Amino acid sequence: MLYPALVKASSVTDTAMRHYQIQTPDGLVSLPSVTTILDVTMPLERRSQLEQAKAKDPYKFYRSMEEGRKRGDWLHRYAATRLRGGRLGHGPYGKWLRHVDPLLSELLEHRTHGETLWVEQECWSLRHRYAGTFDLCCEWPDLGWVLADFKTSMFKVWPDALHDGLLQAAAYRLAWGEQHPLLLPDAIAVVYVLPSGLHTTVVDDSMQLERLTDEWIRRRRRFGERLGMADE
Repeated sequence: MLYPALVKASSVTDTAMRHYQIQTPDGLVSLPSVTTILDVTMPLERRSQLEQAKAKDPYKFYRSMEEGRKRGDWLHRYAATRLRGGRLGHGPYGKWLRHVDPLLSELLEHRTHGETLWVEQECWSLRHRYAGTFDLCCEWPDLGWVLADFKTSMFKVWPDALHDGLLQAAAYRLAWGEQHPLLLPDAIAVVYVLPSGLHTTVVDDSMQLERLTDEWIRRRRRFGERLGMADE
């Protein structure tokens, strides 16, 4: 069973940041996306490294970014279509997607009649003022309820990118739990799809989840401070 959002939300993109327009009982609220907050609060050392790579070979830098974006978009469309019972070909990304097929099949086979599966679900926190869309929340074999985010990479999983992925998943979990306290996932997962296989990182330890959540809240506050926005 697929559950729709309880309150309608729609995402828009402006020239600087992505915001979600959330229709609440009190009116329309504009909330920055999780990925925007992570980008704005990126550590200076990491941003400097990206700027150096861009300055060294701008064409290669932007081409790599665009290829990664297209690959990621196809992965998300593919996974969502499969998990909703539809069909979509691998397209030009068979080298990656052939590795995710067994996982998607296992998740579908593990479901029993009537179990809930959330795919590409929008969530938001009015308390901390942010929003986003997680890829998947369902019951995984031996893990319980897991909120997962899918990502791709050309060669390897970079530690900084993985950590941001975990913060992203922790942010979604916090927002989803605020909206649906009885449906708080037991764990989060970041699934990297590489040409060489899957790299899955699961966090199900309550203390580690709390640390990631606290770090995310600090990043959200830093975002507000940098943009001169009050954080509630």
